[in-house]
Amino acid sequence: MGSDMDQPTRMAKGALRGVAEFLWPQRSLVSGQRGVGKGPLTASEFAAIGFLSDPVCNTCGRPMELDLGPEAQCAACIARPPRWDRARAALIYDAASRRIVLDLKRSGRRDGLRTMTGWMQRTGANLIAEADMIIPVPLHYTRL
Repeated sequence: MGSDMDQPTRMAKGALRGVAEFLWPQRSLVSGQRGVGKGPLTASEFAAIGFLSDPVCNTCGRPMELDLGPEAQCAACIARPPRWDRARAALIYDAASRRIVLDLKRSGRRDGLRTMTGWMQRTGANLIAEADMIIPVPLHYTRL
């Protein structure tokens, strides 16, 4: 009986979502361009984003040139071990990603939150599974 009532509700929500997308098309997180489609970036903006992937330092997540195994550490972490166990970043913080990160962090722009959450979940999947606690922190050492 509940499923019969759910179908009209789903249909109404879908119709309202379509009207809202028509009236207020999604804007690019970077350029503000309207009507970028399903994602929050234009194709060229997405192509410019530098995603971090293996091999990375097991401690800080910095990219490494050679794959030395899953427990490998970069020279910086060996020379001066950080005070935390492990960290990961989804994106290379550069001109292409800066606007997205800063708009979320400082401007309260939340329309890219779902996309960025997905990027972070994929990047840190193995850490998330093992974690007792997840704490978002700035990556730059001067902001720790």
